[in-house]
Amino acid sequence: MAVMKTRDFIAISKQLLPSLPGMVVHNGMMLAASNDAVLRGICFEGSSFDAGSFYVWSFGMQLYVPADGINFNLGVRLRMESGAERWHQAEDQLIVKLSNAVRIQAVPMLRQLETAAGVVELTRAAASVASGNPHLHRELAFALAKAGENEAALGELEVLSRRLDRQVPWQNEIARSSEALHQCLIADPEGVPALLKQWVAENVHRLGLNGVLQV
Repeated sequence: MAVMKTRDFIAISKQLLPSLPGMVVHNGMMLAASNDAVLRGICFEGSSFDAGSFYVWSFGMQLYVPADGINFNLGVRLRMESGAERWHQAEDQLIVKLSNAVRIQAVPMLRQLETAAGVVELTRAAASVASGNPHLHRELAFALAKAGENEAALGELEVLSRRLDRQVPWQNEIARSSEALHQCLIADPEGVPALLKQWVAENVHRLGLNGVLQV
């Protein structure tokens, strides 16, 4: 069996669309076509275990946090009824089983991500589990700013700043955007929505989502 390719995931996605009204298929992913500032969807990931194996992610990504690519920082793998995370192309009644997993495991999370408060709640929970992950702590700070919780956002940013090593390139990138938001929160809090909107527009363009999202 050949290794699963994007076209295989597109075929699966199209069969799953009836389970997720309001979504579109894009580059092998299923994405919510909305004007929201959070990218929400289902993504398929090939497995090195064997050619026909794959994983299924339900994820949300805050587009107001500068990024170079789509990430699953706020994502979970969908499980089979057995509890296994790895699915297989040859699985009996694959689409039926995937549809059930999407309905039970993915839809509640995707709906929670429709509100700013829901994004904060999910990101805070993820950051508490992965307390050493600066990406999640930056996302929590930005989510708080998006929700209008400026004091809490400042607190998160100040804690994050003390944890980052500016000599490490990827941590320096986190520091740069975090400092920009921190300065805006202090000097021009009314300008925070515009700054976040600017980052959304930049991410939509960079990630090739202009034809999917209208933000």
